[in-house]
Amino acid sequence: MKKLQPILLILTLVLTSPLLYAEPNEEALKLARDVIKAQHSDTLSQGLEMQFTRMFAAFSAKLSEEERVKAEKFWKEAQAALKEEFADWPEKMAVVYAEVFTVKELQSMKTFFESPEGRAFREKTPLVMQAMQPFQQKVQQNIQAKIKEIAEKMK
Repeated sequence: MKKLQPILLILTLVLTSPLLYAEPNEEALKLARDVIKAQHSDTLSQGLEMQFTRMFAAFSAKLSEEERVKAEKFWKEAQAALKEEFADWPEKMAVVYAEVFTVKELQSMKTFFESPEGRAFREKTPLVMQAMQPFQQKVQQNIQAKIKEIAEKMK
């Protein structure tokens, strides 16, 4: 019987998990959509597309004319696939927000992101991320060196 207990627990969790995640109520869903708009998360796919476009432009500048023509054809198809995949992203995000956050939390988030401080947070976050890049790169280099050192010791 003791061997069956973990299996029964897992089965119970799997079978009851849909009950834990009921459909979000309409008020929560509307607030979640408002929060996503206030955060500008609804335009996330556009930002990603611009980032990929810049990366592609830098990459394709190094190609021969023949390679560039092929790459541009590839990129147009890739862009269409990205747009298709991200088309319903804001709505999926809204459903998750409405399931995870309470109505009160969503109201507070909406108030914050619509405030001058919330707008400043949203606008300055990319600057913070950019300023953190050298630190992140240094940490990655340090970790890689330490892992390599540990691996060498293990030989």
